[in-house]
Amino acid sequence: GHYLFIRSYLSNLQFVSYFCQTVASYQKVLRYNMKLPLILLLFLPYRNAVSFPSSSASVPIPWTDFDISGSETISQAPAVVDPALIDVPSPPGPSPYPTLLRERNGWCPYSERAWLALELSSVGRRADTLLIDNMGGRRPSWYSGSTPQLIKEDGRRMGESMDIVRYISESFFDGNDGLYPDGVVERTISKFRDIFPKRTRPSSRSAFLFTSMGGPVSRADFDRTLRDADEMIAQNRSEKERRAGSEAVGPFLAGTSRPTAADVAYVPFLERYAAQLPLLHEGLDPRNAYPHLKSWYEAMDSVPSYISRVKGCDVSWGRVLGQVGFGNAGAPPHILTNDRDESDPVDEKRWTAEYLVDEGAMKCWEVYAEGGGVATTPWGEAAARIVQNRIGLVKDMSKFMKIDEKISDEALRVAA
Repeated sequence: GHYLFIRSYLSNLQFVSYFCQTVASYQKVLRYNMKLPLILLLFLPYRNAVSFPSSSASVPIPWTDFDISGSETISQAPAVVDPALIDVPSPPGPSPYPTLLRERNGWCPYSERAWLALELSSVGRRADTLLIDNMGGRRPSWYSGSTPQLIKEDGRRMGESMDIVRYISESFFDGNDGLYPDGVVERTISKFRDIFPKRTRPSSRSAFLFTSMGGPVSRADFDRTLRDADEMIAQNRSEKERRAGSEAVGPFLAGTSRPTAADVAYVPFLERYAAQLPLLHEGLDPRNAYPHLKSWYEAMDSVPSYISRVKGCDVSWGRVLGQVGFGNAGAPPHILTNDRDESDPVDEKRWTAEYLVDEGAMKCWEVYAEGGGVATTPWGEAAARIVQNRIGLVKDMSKFMKIDEKISDEALRVAA
């Protein structure tokens, strides 16, 4: 139960439309519904964590009977505005804090870079967010270009993810060297394109999985990428130890004991690899294949602002592999299946509550929640988000599924 669970299905409102169709028609969920395992395995067991009156699915309770008074979400959280649902006639003006403009569904790896940098900074969760639709939906009339973008405190706008990361590092890190503590960080970032497979495109949902011509990348290329990343971490740690002693060495990419801009640059892509490569090649597991890379994954999962807020969902990264049209020329030709359901391209044995919600993740949530702006429990936060955003959710569900808003409303109350 941590924030990746909330973000992964509540930020992607299209999931709720699929869920709405399922509840409304009582038919089988579409095979490639990306988010369903999370809500079934995680949210429903904790539905009594906040005050929910008993209800049957056939007679959902009214919204007024949901009690989220114990949640801090509504009173303290910064604004997260979705221009696909709400008119934003003009860009935000000058403000004490920047405003992040990131991709709406949480799929853009470059948006994830900027988002994580903000979360790691002294600004933290005080920055407002505008969600930008990259899938052909409505955008603000004043917005153009790709994601992410950052509106600075003086109202000026900037783009390019690593330029935004550097600006955040120079402007919002108090009392240390920010996200660029030494030259090793810069050198590690400069190796980014050499690490990942050549002649591939970093598409949002299947980054560096397809060649520029649309074909799949070979296993040998993936093995080389993981091996080179592991060796890079080892070399950085050795250099750090020679310069500063073993006590200064840590498990992060640049050999540091805390995340740097190098981790911010790489993690959106290696995060996707960890979920997707095991589904493409038997035994190819980035999280366990190489020792230094394994330690890095574990270290990132101990960073509260990453695991509790920014990290994507393995279920989503797995599900998109089976959807036609992603990458450059469509789905990969073969996805490994499990023994129980050969028609399902994602090994559902991994998508259990124990896999997704471990003790370490819960402790990270407790640390993250101390900063305010979120509920004290992740299930309380999820419940508050559903209730708070119900009007927009219902409208989006009805739009995507072309069904009456009354049915959407009832389905959403059943889900809550």
